Amino acid sequence: ELAASATLGQILDVSASYTRATHRYEEWLPSEGVDYSGNTMEDAPRTLASASLGIRPPFLAGGRIALEWSHVGAFWMDPANTHRYDGHDLLHVRAQQPLLDRLSVFARVHNVTNERYAETAAYTDARGQEYAPGMPRTLYLGLEWNGGSR
Repeated sequence: ELAASATLGQILDVSASYTRATHRYEEWLPSEGVDYSGNTMEDAPRTLASASLGIRPPFLAGGRIALEWSHVGAFWMDPANTHRYDGHDLLHVRAQQPLLDRLSVFARVHNVTNERYAETAAYTDARGQEYAPGMPRTLYLGLEWNGGSR
C-alpha cells in the first residue's frame, strides 16, 4: 500500500494512493467434492487506487476545486473463480467555497462521465450473475458549518 500527497505552491495540491493485495482461501471445503482451497476470495479486487488534483484559484478567495479519479480492479464474482468482474474507473469533481467565517458551500459531481459500473457483483449457479449498479452521475450540494474553536 502506497500513498503520497504534496502541496505545490499556494495553488495546487496532489494526492494518490495505491493498494495491491491478494486474498486467498487457505483451506475451504464447503461441501463434499467441492474444494476452494487456494482460490482467490470473491469480491476482493487485487488493486484499488485513487488520485486527486486540487486547485485554489485566486478568484475563489479561499475556495478549492478538485478532480478525483478512483479505480477498483478486477475481481472474481464466485469462490470457484469462474466468473470475473472487470473493475471500473470513475471521475469525480468537487468544489468548496467559504461563505462566512465558519460556513462553506460545497458541490460534488460523482461519476462525471456517467460510467456504468457495479458496486457489488456476484455469481451463483442458482441465480447467475448479479450486479448492484453503482450511482449514475449524481450532483451533491450542501452547506458545511465548522463549529469548532479557533
